[in-house]
Amino acid sequence: MMSVGKTDRTEQFRIIILGAGFSAPAGLPLAGDLFEEVRKGAREHFGPDNAVETELDRFVEYKRRCDGVDVSRGDVDYEDLLGFLDAEHALGFRGGDTITSEGNEAQLIVKKLIGILLQERSPRSVADIPSLYLQFAERLQPCDWVLTFNYDTLLEHALTAVGKPFRLFPHRYEYVVPQSGYGVVNTSQEEITVLKLHGSIDWFDRTPYDETVKAVGDPTYVPRWYSHFAADNPYDLSPLLEGPQMPDDHMRNIYRMRDVARYYSQEFVPQPPLILTPSVGKLLYFEPLKSLWWGIGKAGGLNLGMAIIGYSLPPNDEHARQAVYRLTDNYTRFEPDLTIGGVKKPPLRIVNLACGEKRVGDFWSRYRFLDRKRTEVRLDGFNHKSVDFVFGERA
Repeated sequence: MMSVGKTDRTEQFRIIILGAGFSAPAGLPLAGDLFEEVRKGAREHFGPDNAVETELDRFVEYKRRCDGVDVSRGDVDYEDLLGFLDAEHALGFRGGDTITSEGNEAQLIVKKLIGILLQERSPRSVADIPSLYLQFAERLQPCDWVLTFNYDTLLEHALTAVGKPFRLFPHRYEYVVPQSGYGVVNTSQEEITVLKLHGSIDWFDRTPYDETVKAVGDPTYVPRWYSHFAADNPYDLSPLLEGPQMPDDHMRNIYRMRDVARYYSQEFVPQPPLILTPSVGKLLYFEPLKSLWWGIGKAGGLNLGMAIIGYSLPPNDEHARQAVYRLTDNYTRFEPDLTIGGVKKPPLRIVNLACGEKRVGDFWSRYRFLDRKRTEVRLDGFNHKSVDFVFGERA
């Protein structure tokens, strides 16, 4: 994954990791604000006694009776709440009362409202994309890999606006040998790789639709829940993967929706997007996205640039911290003075927002594993100056 072959000034094989702080300047909510926005949306769409509020009450009672903790609805740790719901659904506690394979009612509402919220807050046209993101997209080059934990489509729109080709899956293949799991990678196309590690608001899994049609036994039957997979759907869906791919990769069933604004603007939003909600139990739902993570622990050592923008290592995302730890450790410790084609490996560069002594201390506490001698940091948030910093200028 992300290994170095030939290189020049435009092919530096960089890895850039994005968190919610990357999208915040465009007006998209940070993780800490997201659930309250979802609660507000649930009340507006489904009234005050909706499934999300019902589950909040159940979780408050659970914490009181099991942990002896009295908390109000507003003080609940939303990642704990969603983890509570994820365990109940993934393990089938409700038996035949389980709503769908993608979640029970409150989980589905949360996913749908995250999609609606991020779509409504995102730039509506190329002219609306803040210049900061166009500048960032312009600086990306073929062979760069962007690993993002964000659900929004801001980066994809910016890359399209500046005419930069990109793919949303790890590798193109010349051909694959299904029996052996072997494939020959196609390196002929110059494109940026964007891996959305927690899913995207414009991704939809076709698997439940296919299973429903198979169970009914009528290939012409299209449940309203999955009407966007009908042949005459107006949303312009296409498979996320392109060309030959491994036959057992679940991502073969994932489709990308081009007209996602139209989808989310309708009164009845059928299937929720394929996203891993902010939850301590998200690993229970990783199967469709596992191939995005394959080999990630081997990357970094032979890359000629690495940066992290707006990612604060949330304490409940231990899997992500492990990945960032491995990537940064590989980058800073293996061949730190690597030079290829006249390009020397620069320091690891991190952009975050931390104002005041306590927040700066919290930042370094979360990133205590970094080699500070080989790391440069800006703590004034993502802005035009930090774009220059990420792509070569010093702090």
